[in-house]
Amino acid sequence: MTTSLDTHQDIMEVIPQRPPFLFLDAIVDNKPSDTTTAEYLVDAENPNFIGHFPGKPILPGVLIVEHMAQTACYCLGSDIQDPNCEYLLVKVNNCAFKDKVVPGDSLTTRVILERKFDSLAIFKCETKKLGKVIAQAELVVAFKLPQAATMIGN
Repeated sequence: MTTSLDTHQDIMEVIPQRPPFLFLDAIVDNKPSDTTTAEYLVDAENPNFIGHFPGKPILPGVLIVEHMAQTACYCLGSDIQDPNCEYLLVKVNNCAFKDKVVPGDSLTTRVILERKFDSLAIFKCETKKLGKVIAQAELVVAFKLPQAATMIGN
């Protein structure tokens, strides 16, 4: 099933992050435990800009990876459908940044679930700005299901 959500509230029903550490504005395409595409508008009011290259703010690369990780967790969480599921980013492989991200930029990230195990999932992630790839990585996410939760695909 493909869904489209456009509010923080809808996203916060699936993943635990909250502003100011929520780096998803919209889910534009979602196939639970398969692929998800999310958007994030880089807000000039983000408190991380205060000390990261003052006067010429650049979004820290680690926050681009966090944006990818939140998209991956949404992909899993939309299948698990339990707000009490815990997600942890446990490994980042082959991460590369190809351009800087500044206030006002709009990011589009697509994650693809490559493999899923009992409590781990491996995602291929790609972030674009104006249609050009600006970051890519392979992320490993650990997840712990509450005892009563079951996944839709199982």
